[in-house]
Amino acid sequence: MNDSKISSIQSMRGIAACYVALFHLSSITFYPTVSPPSIIAWLVEAGSSGVSLFFIISAFTMCLSTEGRNEKGFVSFFVRRFFRIAPLFYLWIVLACARDYLIFDKVHSGAEILWNSMFLINFKRDYIEAIPWAGWTIGVEMAFYACFPFIFRLTRTIRDSAIILAVFLAVGVQWSSHFLIEHNDVKYATLGFVSRLPIFLLGILLYRVYLVSDVLQQQWRKYFSIGAIVSGLVMMVVASKEKIGLGLLPVDYTQSLAWALVMYGLLISPKGIISYRPLLFVGEISYSIYLSHATVLHLLSMAGLYSAIASVTGDSGFVFYFTSFFLGMIGVVAVSYITYLFVESPGIRLGSYLLKRPVVRQFIVEK
Repeated sequence: MNDSKISSIQSMRGIAACYVALFHLSSITFYPTVSPPSIIAWLVEAGSSGVSLFFIISAFTMCLSTEGRNEKGFVSFFVRRFFRIAPLFYLWIVLACARDYLIFDKVHSGAEILWNSMFLINFKRDYIEAIPWAGWTIGVEMAFYACFPFIFRLTRTIRDSAIILAVFLAVGVQWSSHFLIEHNDVKYATLGFVSRLPIFLLGILLYRVYLVSDVLQQQWRKYFSIGAIVSGLVMMVVASKEKIGLGLLPVDYTQSLAWALVMYGLLISPKGIISYRPLLFVGEISYSIYLSHATVLHLLSMAGLYSAIASVTGDSGFVFYFTSFFLGMIGVVAVSYITYLFVESPGIRLGSYLLKRPVVRQFIVEK
């Protein structure tokens, strides 16, 4: 994959990180609450779909790296993923426990900390939201990592990927309906692994479709790219604004399909459409941004940042909202860059180092 395609993926990560932060802004700020103007409230609410974009990108890049490295064993795959995710997540478990004790006078039980540390929160209804704010997605990610080597073997073609997606799409819809109707449990219906699995499978299907797109001539690639991006954006706007899904698909799955179309269009574009350096930088540290943004924005609210902005701009309107978001994100990016440099990157390097050790390499070969 050439540099422009990698840049497109990195940029999409940056977009996802910023969109999720925008979505959370009004729910974690206070005195005043940073709420979007009513005319764009639907657009901000659609920011929850940024998580789906993360899942699609994750599945796509896992397919790409697995075939690129030609990994034959599961051990190297799991080692790389564990050290990519775990160190930063563990740090935020500690920081979140301290935050909750000092600010909210809440103490997390040893059992809850253990379930979080083992990444099993998605299978425990009482702990599904995770200790780090927005950390429920990490439980979903790790569960998918555990399944991926097996799913990858079953999705070697577009046809196989589409069939597997269709099967688990039906299962996911039924799962969500069961918990909504039988238990009135919105969180488990929407955050549960089974309901999120089809979105990862959509990322695998996207990868398979992308691979066969190399046969398209340069001129046709341009038209397909524009068509996919426009179709995806229109689908996203209609689904988000009107709260309707495509056919029998729920709204969140329709939004996921819209993101997949946009991503496909960017990937097959003859030239990188979004490759701005600031966006690429945000994409590079997007995992750190995802885990830090909610806490940092909340602490900035406690520190009086948004009340200070409101004293100048008023406590509503576009200027107040986007000034608050922009200045808040400066703080988020600063903290995230520090955790990226001193926790996330060293964790990734440690995983690579361990895989080069003779004992580990011998174990991988034997497996």
